[in-house]
Amino acid sequence: MATMTAQKKRASTSQRKAFLKVFSGLVAALFIAAPSVAHSQFGIGFSPILTGSMRPYASPGDLFVTKTTAASNLKVGDIILITSQATGVFYSHRIVSVTKQNGALRITTKGDANAAPEAAPFLVGVNEQVPRNIARVKWIGRPLVYISSVQGRQAALALIVIANLIALILFLFRKKIPEVNPFSVHVYRDLYAEERAIKEQIEKELNLFKELFAESQIDPAQKEVEMAKELQKIQSQSITSLKPKPKPSPKPENRSKK
Repeated sequence: MATMTAQKKRASTSQRKAFLKVFSGLVAALFIAAPSVAHSQFGIGFSPILTGSMRPYASPGDLFVTKTTAASNLKVGDIILITSQATGVFYSHRIVSVTKQNGALRITTKGDANAAPEAAPFLVGVNEQVPRNIARVKWIGRPLVYISSVQGRQAALALIVIANLIALILFLFRKKIPEVNPFSVHVYRDLYAEERAIKEQIEKELNLFKELFAESQIDPAQKEVEMAKELQKIQSQSITSLKPKPKPSPKPENRSKK
C-alpha cells in the first residue's frame, strides 16, 4: 500500500511538471510568434523609439504600433516607419509634404524635435504598403533602448556567458536517471504479488483482532464454566486412556479323537 501511494504521488508530481513545461513552452512560443503573425496576417507591427527625435510626442522607450496602408492614403501629419536610403536604419518621423513625381510619391519627413526635415526624401509607389503609426505605448520599449546602448550590449553578453556556464555545470553534475527495466511485466507482477501479500496480512490481523474482541465480550462466569467443562472433558479422556484393556479369553483347543 505504501509503495503504491508513493508511486501515485511521483506520477502526479511528474504530470504537474510536464504540464507546467508544456504550458510555459506554449506561452513562450505565443509571445515569440505573436508579432510575426500580427504583421503577416493583419499588417500590424511594433516600432520602439530609440532616440529623442520625436519629442515631445514620443520619448526614448516608447513604442509605436503601426499598421500597413497604401501610400496613396498617406497625408501630411501622419507618422510613418521608413528606412533611410543612406544608412538603411529604420526610423519613425512625421510627414511634412507629399508630392507626386513620375507616377510615384515623394514623401518628406521630419522629426518633431529636429530643426530641419530629412535631406533625402522617401520615394514610394502609389500602391505600395507603408507602416503608419496608429497608437503609442509609453515606456514598454525601454528594455530595447537599454539593449541598444553599449552598457546594454555588454550586460546581454555577460548574461549569455553566465547562462552558458550554468547550463554546462548543470549538465556535468546532472542527476543520473536510472535505466528503465525492459521486463516491465515482471515488475508489475512483483508489485501485484507484494500488494496481495500485504492485503492478506492485513486481513489476518483483522480476523485476529475480531477474535480477541469477541473473547473480551464473553462474561467471565460463563468463561469459567466453559473452561471447567473443557477441563472435565480432558480429564475424562485421560482416565479412559489409563484404564487397562481386558485381555482376550483363550480360544478352546480342538482335540481330534484318535
